Amino acid sequence: MVATGKQPRNPFTATVTLTVLQLTKRVAFEEEIDKLSREKVALEKVAHEKAALLSVSKLQLEDSTQRVNGMEQRQDKLLNHLETAIQNQNFVEHLAGNLKLWIFQHIIRKGVYLKLITPSQFQRIALWTTIAALGPSLGTFSPKISQTS
Repeated sequence: MVATGKQPRNPFTATVTLTVLQLTKRVAFEEEIDKLSREKVALEKVAHEKAALLSVSKLQLEDSTQRVNGMEQRQDKLLNHLETAIQNQNFVEHLAGNLKLWIFQHIIRKGVYLKLITPSQFQRIALWTTIAALGPSLGTFSPKISQTS
């Protein structure tokens, strides 16, 4: 051997160093692969949940659409029935009388406006509403209500 002042290079040491570097890189790649695999599983889970939610939403939308269509059909039937019913004058008079009575009953129940009117005005309103509601059944009777306060 020639003495050059250098240690002879050990081929085993070079191989071990290369193998450690390769193992370190391999471990880093495996960790990255595991991390990406976990992210993929999480994203697939979210995608599956969103797909299930979309399916449920579609079913709810279809159900709501059917309900709305049914309501529209019932509304059309009622409007057609009302159109034929308003041809009858007795029905219109009876409906108007009931409407006035219902409004007056609502005012009484809710106590609306009672603080704004005097007792005599209240009595006139009550009499007028009662007569208006009973008007069609009273025939031609139409009493005049005095306007004095």
